Amino acid sequence: CWMLSVVQTSMPADERATLLHNESRPALDRGEFDRAIGLLRQAVALRPGMHQAWARLSEAHFGKGEIQKAIEAVNEAIRLAPDDARHYLNRGLLLIRTGDAAAGLRDYRTAERLHPDDEDARTRIALALAQAGQREEARAMYAAIERSGPKQADFHINYSAFLLEQGEYQQALR
Repeated sequence: CWMLSVVQTSMPADERATLLHNESRPALDRGEFDRAIGLLRQAVALRPGMHQAWARLSEAHFGKGEIQKAIEAVNEAIRLAPDDARHYLNRGLLLIRTGDAAAGLRDYRTAERLHPDDEDARTRIALALAQAGQREEARAMYAAIERSGPKQADFHINYSAFLLEQGEYQQALR
C-alpha cells in the first residue's frame, strides 16, 4: 500500500529494520524464501548490527537450500552476538549438513558451554556423536539428559532411535 510505504520511509532506520525483520517471519512460514531474503537484506542494510536479522537471513537461505549463504549469514550473527547459543546451534546444523561433523559438534559444544541447561544443545551433541560413531559418548550424553527430566519431544525421538539402532528394543519402547 502506498500509505504504508510513506510511513515506512518516514520511520527511523532502526524501526524500519525491526518492521522488515518482523515481516520476514510470515514469509518464511509460508516458504516464501526469496521474499524473506529480500526483507532481511533490507533490514541488515538499515541496521547492520541486528544479529537477529542475520540469524533469520541464515534461516531463509537454508530454507532455499543455499547452505553457504546461510553459513555466511549466521557467521555474521555470531560475530555480532558471540554469547547467543542459538547461533552456534544453527551453524552447527549447517556445518553438519555440509559434511563437517567435527566443526558442527564444536559449535554444539560451544552452545552448551554458553547455556549449560539447554536441552536442545545437549540433544544435538548426543545425536552428532551417535552419527559420528561415538556410541559410548552419545549413550552417556543421552543418559545424562534423561536423568535431568527432558522436556522436548526431539530428545525422546532421537534417544529412542539411538536405542533401537543399538538393539535395545525394550528400553527404546519404555
